[in-house]
Amino acid sequence: MDTHLKYKKQVDDLYQLTQIGLKLSKSVNGRQTTEWSHEYASHIYVKILLHIISIQRLLPDSNYFERNAPERVWDIASISSLTRSVIDAYLTMFYLTFDAIPEIEHEFRKLLWDYHGEKKRIQQLECIGSKADGLSDVKILAAQLLEKIKVNQFYSTLDSSVKKDIRQGKKGIYLTNTAICKKSEISEKYFKSLFTYLSSYVHTYPFSLSQISALTKDNSGATQLVSTVLDYLIGFFCQILKRYSSIFPDTEAIIEEQKEKIDLWLWVHKEFDVINA
Repeated sequence: MDTHLKYKKQVDDLYQLTQIGLKLSKSVNGRQTTEWSHEYASHIYVKILLHIISIQRLLPDSNYFERNAPERVWDIASISSLTRSVIDAYLTMFYLTFDAIPEIEHEFRKLLWDYHGEKKRIQQLECIGSKADGLSDVKILAAQLLEKIKVNQFYSTLDSSVKKDIRQGKKGIYLTNTAICKKSEISEKYFKSLFTYLSSYVHTYPFSLSQISALTKDNSGATQLVSTVLDYLIGFFCQILKRYSSIFPDTEAIIEEQKEKIDLWLWVHKEFDVINA
């Protein structure tokens, strides 16, 4: 397929998936849940939708693009950075909500997540020299959470180096990204390739600067670069829609019209190594 035609189709596919994603969000708005991981998934899902809408505002030919923009600008760096944020959010969502694990580990992940949050709050307040009255209360809460972590049975199974990082508040998620991908049936090779590429824009690595520099001189390759990133984004958005709708079985019909596309991307993620052997 011609590169520009492929790009136009990707832009349209992303828009259609976004409309489904918004419809899904509206359908569950206001629902109550007693499962903490479902509540977190809902917050993360909204974050993801906002990222995806923001990406489309940067895509020429998108329905979200500013039509009165003075010129056609290919902001590959921002598109890539936001796409990585979407993928980061999906991995966190899967880790907290969809991983099939024993209840004792599920409890541990909640404790670790909360403890890491309080430790970061303390570090931030101390960094700015805060004298807030509530700082001591936060420290007490963090200490209580750490004690609960230490007596959790799953904690005792972890390596000493991981335990040390946890105690110091360095880890809010004890698994690596690649480990989460494996559990989510996403090829490690595929993930490492795309994550390295997207991260080069997040961290302003030489490779990404060379790409941006080339675009400022000649826009002919811009469509191809953006198209590559859109493949990454659409694939993970399909994972997100599939997973999130499973929390609310009555909403699964909402994504039915895109079932073929969603199933295809889940298959690509799972069988990438075989496809490219």
